Amino acid sequence: MLAVYLTGDVVALRAFEIADTKQAMAWHEGVFPIDPERAEKYLRDELDGLNTRKAALAIVRRSDDAVVGGVRVRLNPRHSDIYIQMAPALPEADELRGEVLKLLVPWLRDEGQNITVTVDLAADAPLSIAAARDAGMEQTARFREWYFRSGGRVDRLVFQAIHPQWQTARVDDA
Repeated sequence: MLAVYLTGDVVALRAFEIADTKQAMAWHEGVFPIDPERAEKYLRDELDGLNTRKAALAIVRRSDDAVVGGVRVRLNPRHSDIYIQMAPALPEADELRGEVLKLLVPWLRDEGQNITVTVDLAADAPLSIAAARDAGMEQTARFREWYFRSGGRVDRLVFQAIHPQWQTARVDDA
């Protein structure tokens, strides 16, 4: 059963299940393939559900219930970092990543009462960038030529959302 508050039009976020080891390439953050046995060990050992400083969720495409990626959230006191891993060569990865941000950022910032929520995005992901901005995030940093792409490199953009209770007027806004 999917949680209503983490279900969007295109994707839903849920806890990982042992059956997800069959789609480990979609959600595992490593650069090399991972076999189902190692993926199961990872799920059992690393994502035991008892660690309150990190969380991991499967990204499920609602149209076919396929696991198309994974989200790791590192939780610090009042701050969250979001790491999104999508299946390699997934044509709609940018769109799906954007919907993940629309679900997670308000949930972590507003419901979770986090002061800041941070995510890194590639500069060649316009739908993800637009979704981050729609979720109230602002670009706070740019690292030149961070990600390798076929035929070149792409900048890494850092986006942050600040909880409204912690925002103050900018000097140039006053």
